[in-house]
Amino acid sequence: MTLKQTRCQIGLSLSLCVFLAIFGSLNPAPAKPVDKPAEKPANKPANKPAGKPDGPKAAGEKVTETSAKPKIVGNFQVPADMQAEMDRVIGHEEKMLGGAEYLPNREIGRGTLSSCQADCYVVLYILEGVPNHGSNCNTQFMATFTYVAGKPIFLAGAQIGGRGLRYSNIKTIGPDSIKLSTEFYLPKDPMSTPSGRGHANFVVADRHIIETP
Repeated sequence: MTLKQTRCQIGLSLSLCVFLAIFGSLNPAPAKPVDKPAEKPANKPANKPAGKPDGPKAAGEKVTETSAKPKIVGNFQVPADMQAEMDRVIGHEEKMLGGAEYLPNREIGRGTLSSCQADCYVVLYILEGVPNHGSNCNTQFMATFTYVAGKPIFLAGAQIGGRGLRYSNIKTIGPDSIKLSTEFYLPKDPMSTPSGRGHANFVVADRHIIETP
């Protein structure tokens, strides 16, 4: 493991403490992500920021281009009230952690989970400059949302990776778990190019996001 990877891992652990203080009901993310490597590592990352996503640097700064939209995984549209709730939660975290989200890196999926009364919306997003503001470090989070009594609510959230650790993409949602494909760093990987490939599973229980084997 390189010195840069070690610094990012230490910083990410510190940012998790702040994250949990903001959302007291969130499940602590595991100290070391559990990845299940594929048979052979690929040479190049695919469709995910390589170490440092392109985007704004100032805390809370948003992309203003009209073409900037999150990636929707599946054939559906996010209702306006649900989108507003997602923006509210992520925006609050930007201010508290001192990071900045680049909207095109946000990924939204929808599915049916036994822990949700209605459809469950899963959001993966990356905050740049977290945990070390102004640095090249970034942190990836997962947040889940659903409807209760016709109103959108934030259900649960957790840190799931970042620079020096891993990046994830939504693969499937439901019926009992959230499955992600992952790109993780092997010991000799440069910070710009995680070459490991695997997957990760999560469940939502009692308003906590829990990673399972």
